[in-house]
Amino acid sequence: MSKVFINSDDFGITKYNVRNNIDLLKKNKINSISVMVNQYDFDINEISKFNIKIKLHLNLTTSFTPFSKKNISNLHNSSFFRLLFTIRPKSKALVKKEIQYQIKLFKEKFSQDNIYLDSHHHVHMIPWIHNYIVRNFKEIIEIRNSAESLNYLKLKNLNNIKILRNILAVLLLKFLRIFHQKDNNIYYLDFKGLIFSGIINESNFSLQMKNLNSLQNGGELGLHPGNISKEEVRFFIKRDSKELCSINREIEKNLCLTY
Repeated sequence: MSKVFINSDDFGITKYNVRNNIDLLKKNKINSISVMVNQYDFDINEISKFNIKIKLHLNLTTSFTPFSKKNISNLHNSSFFRLLFTIRPKSKALVKKEIQYQIKLFKEKFSQDNIYLDSHHHVHMIPWIHNYIVRNFKEIIEIRNSAESLNYLKLKNLNNIKILRNILAVLLLKFLRIFHQKDNNIYYLDFKGLIFSGIINESNFSLQMKNLNSLQNGGELGLHPGNISKEEVRFFIKRDSKELCSINREIEKNLCLTY
């Protein structure tokens, strides 16, 4: 029988976000979390009692909150495309230093010899970042394949401009995968969540889960359940606060609760 994970991305981005997710964990509504280790410094005892998969959610794009123990400014408020077109060796070295820091901190915090990895805004799909990770961190045994399959979509799904935009994003990721260094020791986990990002509802939630359950090796549905609080909005730039306060995050939390 295939194993399907309902995964919560951005775990730990703020205190309120952790509270939302722990509520879902207590109700057994999610069985996997992707943790930002450079944001809110939550107590690991809050989640250690749950039998869940814990992954590293590599964060190179969103501002660092005052809750973090580490005050770093060289990478804050970057973007996927800015990182994609980073050329200068000095700039790449700063990114690599932050990747080293987050992997080291994750291992220390969770005492895991093996690491399952994905990333905020899918930056691990950028070839030079992906290849650096694969070449230098043998403890990483699983990476999310963000270039999700399109074969489960139906024609009626294509009448939404946001879906078409998201399909273009998936096609870009599929193109970038051509330049990824291959490592047979790493498992690339099937993923759903980008196509309906920002527009998830009960119908396409069920469609994605049905497809994942039909896969021999299963996979994961990546969600962002629960908003940040109004008091935490000020910690982020407009781009991020708009995303983190989206009504869609509340919808995703409610879908988890009713699934």
